[in-house]
Amino acid sequence: MTLSGPLAGIALLLVMIGVFSVMRIRCRCRRKSFGVRMAVGAQPRQILAMVLRGGAALIAGGIGVGCFASFALTAVFSQPDLGRVGKGSLDVCRPCWR
Repeated sequence: MTLSGPLAGIALLLVMIGVFSVMRIRCRCRRKSFGVRMAVGAQPRQILAMVLRGGAALIAGGIGVGCFASFALTAVFSQPDLGRVGKGSLDVCRPCWR
C-alpha cells in the first residue's frame, strides 16, 4: 500500500485550512467596508461575490507561484552534476554551506 494517497489528502486538508484562515482574516479586516457598502445599497450577494472573487484571485496566484516554483526547482535539481563542487547551478550558495 502506498502512502501517496493519504499524504495527498493531508496536504489538501492543510491547504484548505490555510485558505480558510487567510480568507477569514481578510473578511475580518474588511468588516467595516462591507458595512459601508451595505449601507450605501449593496446587496448581500454582491458582497459575497466580492469576497469570492478575492478568494479566487488568491488561489489563482498561489497556483501560479506554485507551478512556477515547481518547474524552476525541477530544472535546478534534475541536473546530474548538482553534487559536484564547481559544476552545479547552486554554486552561488556553496560558501554558505561550509
